[in-house]
Amino acid sequence: MRTAKPSLLMIIVFVIGSLFGSGILWQWKRVELEGQQQELESVVKITNLRQLELDQYSKLIELVNEYEAAWKEYNKTSNLELGIKANELKAQLDTAKDNFTALESKLAKLEGRPPRSLDLAFIPPVPPIGLKGVSQ
Repeated sequence: MRTAKPSLLMIIVFVIGSLFGSGILWQWKRVELEGQQQELESVVKITNLRQLELDQYSKLIELVNEYEAAWKEYNKTSNLELGIKANELKAQLDTAKDNFTALESKLAKLEGRPPRSLDLAFIPPVPPIGLKGVSQ
């Protein structure tokens, strides 16, 4: 009976020594902690990208409103300066749309979903500049 107790005690000591002594348990905990840190970093990145996307979307809405106002005013007055301003706003809109699309693709990749499209079909075309009517 005495031989059974030391062997059981030796097995327990061996198991405890193996787990704590070699660091298997600590390595497993470290890997688990690193996974949690990566998940937190991913959440922070997603939150930052969502805020940037929201800011970019607000800028797009402002640019669309400015562009529409300039285009309507140009149609009323045919002022060359308003036509030039509308063309500049259209270029800014194209750039802002590209920036929004890039942010959306990064955000979609992080979230594991397909990117959403941005439909700006309501933007009227660029007004013609410098055209003069010919009367006969």
